[in-house]
Amino acid sequence: MAYRIKEPEVTEPVASVSQRLDALAQYDILDSECERSYDDIAFLAKNLCQTPVALVSLVEKDRQWFKARDGFDACQTSIEQSVCRHGLCSRDVLVIPDLTKDPRTAENTLVTEAPHIRFYAGAPLVTPEDVAIGMLCVIDTVPRPEGLSADQQRGLVALARQVIDQLELRKALLGRERALVEQKHEAELLRRTAERLEFAEAAGHVGAFEMDLSTRDVIVSAEFCRLHGIEPVSRLAFAELERRVPHVRGIHETVESGPDEVRGEFLIHRADNGSDRWLDVRALYARDASGARRFLSGVVTDVTERRMINEEISHRLKNTMALVQAIAGHTLRGAASPEVMQEFNRRVSALATAHDILLRPSAQGAGVHAVANGVLAGLSVDDRVRPDGEDVQLSSRAVLVLAMLLHELSTNAIKYGALSCKEGRVTLRTAREARADGEWLVIDWAESGGPDVAAPTKLGLGTRLVKRGLAPDGEADLTYDPAGFRARICAPLSQIC
Repeated sequence: MAYRIKEPEVTEPVASVSQRLDALAQYDILDSECERSYDDIAFLAKNLCQTPVALVSLVEKDRQWFKARDGFDACQTSIEQSVCRHGLCSRDVLVIPDLTKDPRTAENTLVTEAPHIRFYAGAPLVTPEDVAIGMLCVIDTVPRPEGLSADQQRGLVALARQVIDQLELRKALLGRERALVEQKHEAELLRRTAERLEFAEAAGHVGAFEMDLSTRDVIVSAEFCRLHGIEPVSRLAFAELERRVPHVRGIHETVESGPDEVRGEFLIHRADNGSDRWLDVRALYARDASGARRFLSGVVTDVTERRMINEEISHRLKNTMALVQAIAGHTLRGAASPEVMQEFNRRVSALATAHDILLRPSAQGAGVHAVANGVLAGLSVDDRVRPDGEDVQLSSRAVLVLAMLLHELSTNAIKYGALSCKEGRVTLRTAREARADGEWLVIDWAESGGPDVAAPTKLGLGTRLVKRGLAPDGEADLTYDPAGFRARICAPLSQIC
C-alpha cells in the first residue's frame, strides 16, 4: 500500500453517511463501556507513533465518539471539532503535519484552544463492506513536519484492521446472542403452546397421536394416554399399546386397509379398569416422495356419552315415528287406500333406517354403500341390488336425503320395474367425477331384466323427490329406456360430505 499525505478536502457523499450510520448501528458499539481490547490497540498506536494521544474514533452524524482513548480526557466531540471526518472519503492514511496551517483544521477549536493539538495522523476504519466508520488516529501537541515513517503508517493501518476485526467479532457475538434470545423466546412460546394444547386436549377429551409406519412407534399426548387408560408417556411401541389396550389391533387393521383420510368410531377396553369406551378416530396418512405411506397422524375423542345420548334419541325417535304411523293410520282410516297407507309407512321406515345408519358403530361411518345396504335390507330384495364402485362418506343431511331417494327408486322397481319379476336385477354403481368446480359424486341406478319401461304420464311424489336430487346444485337424470329404467344422480362433494 502506498502512503501519502492528504491535502485537499473531499466532501463525503450523503449515501456514504447513511451507510456509515447503518454500519455503526449494526455494530451496536456507540456509548458502550470501555473494553481492554480497544484500549490496548490505542496504547499500541500511541507507542508506535511516539505521540501523547491515540484515539479509536467513530464518526456519527453530529459527533465523533471515542471507543478507546489514551492521553485524551473527553469521550466525544462535536462533529465540527472532528479532524477524523476529513479522512473518511479516502482509504489512505490521513497525515496533517501542522493543523494550524491546514485550511480544514486551522479554525478548529481543538487547535485554537486547549488542548491546542498540532499534529494528526489517522488510518480509516473500513468495514468488510468498504464503509469507513471512523479513524484510528494519533495526535501530538507540537507540529511534526516529517509526519510518520512508512513503518509507522503501515503499523497504524494494521492496528486499524484489528479494530475492525474486534468490531466484526462483536457483531458476530451480538448476532449469536440475539439468536439465542430468539431461540429461548421461541422455546418458551412452544412450551406455552404445548401447555395450552395439552390443557385444551384435556378439556375437550381429545388425544393426539402420530405413528411412524416404518418403526411402528407412536408419539402420543397425555390425553391420548388417559383415554386409553395407560400412564402418561410421550412415545411407545404400537405392539405395547395393542398388548395393553384390547381392540386397538382391530382399529389399526381397519384404518390400514382404508383410504388416506380416516374417520370412524371404535370400541376399546381401557387398560386401567377394563371399562368399555367408544373413541372417535380421525386421522390422515402422510406419504413420502415415492408415494408410500410414511406417517399416520390424528386425534381420538371419547364419544361414549354422546353415543349413549344418541341411542336414547334414536329410541325416542322410533317411538315418535311409530306414534306418527299410528296417528296417520287412525286419521286416514277409510279415507285412503291400503296401498297409500303402506307407502306412507314405508317412507317413515326409510327415515328411521337413515337415522339408524347415522348412529351405527361403524368404522366406515355413513357412506353411500352403508345407506344403500340399510335401505335395501328392509325391502326383501335379497342380493338383486348390489352397491358397487367407490364409497363416499356423507354428511348427516345427505344420508337422510339419499335414504329417501333409494327408498323411492327401490319401491318403484319393486312395483313396476326390474325388481317386480324374479329375473330382474339392479346395478347401483358409485364413482367420483372430476369437474371444473371440484369433485362430484355420481350414483348410477340401472335396472335390467324387468318388464318393458315407459315414461309415466303423471309424476308422482316419489319421482318428483328423485328428480330433486341429492344436493341443491346437484343433478338428476331419469331415463325410461324400454330395456330398463335408469337414474343418474350427481352432486358436488362439497355439498354432501
